[in-house]
Amino acid sequence: MWLKAEAVRRGYGTKKFKKVEFVADGADTLWTLQQEFFPDADVCLDWAHAVEKLWDCGKAVNRGSRTKRAPLEAWVHQQKRLLRQGRLNEVLATLRSALAGTAVTGPGNKFRRTVLASTIEHFVKNRTRMRYRRLREQGLVIGSGLIEGTVRHLVGMRLDGPGMRWGKARAEAVLQLRCILLNGLWTDFESYLAHRRGSLRLASKPVPTVTHDAKKQLKHAA
Repeated sequence: MWLKAEAVRRGYGTKKFKKVEFVADGADTLWTLQQEFFPDADVCLDWAHAVEKLWDCGKAVNRGSRTKRAPLEAWVHQQKRLLRQGRLNEVLATLRSALAGTAVTGPGNKFRRTVLASTIEHFVKNRTRMRYRRLREQGLVIGSGLIEGTVRHLVGMRLDGPGMRWGKARAEAVLQLRCILLNGLWTDFESYLAHRRGSLRLASKPVPTVTHDAKKQLKHAA
């Protein structure tokens, strides 16, 4: 509810954004919430999450991969390439073939079969969220790493210093300025201020610090 309120405040649901994307891992709870609060967003199963599943399957398919790394890496690389090209059906066919070729009995076979079967089920369930080629053609991200890196660079490096404490309003103001700076728009921002100098008035007192109350925020969003 809080995330939806923040998104709406920034223009979600208006013509401001032509595309809205929701990226998450395989947790069912997250996708249930996406359907409730962001039903119109383009959805994407986090690329790193999918690749992690492929590595698990690769180790199940390529026995002895601890000492013979090359065949494992080649197998995973091939499946990644197919996924990026939007050829999920071929990846699933490879996994199903590997599962059918793994005997029910034998040392470690139960674990290998479990890994392959669970990955097949997971990919089938998330088929509509794994259209990586289409998303990339639209210029959308297919992994959460970019967002996580942005959080560290944009927010963490500026606001998470030793001994720093921030009120919500003050943090928001500083982050807006940092966004302008990091996007190389500071000169444009100065020009914007210069053209409205007659109406620009600095507050006589700084914005008061207000402790963020998460429960109160959720209640307000509801």
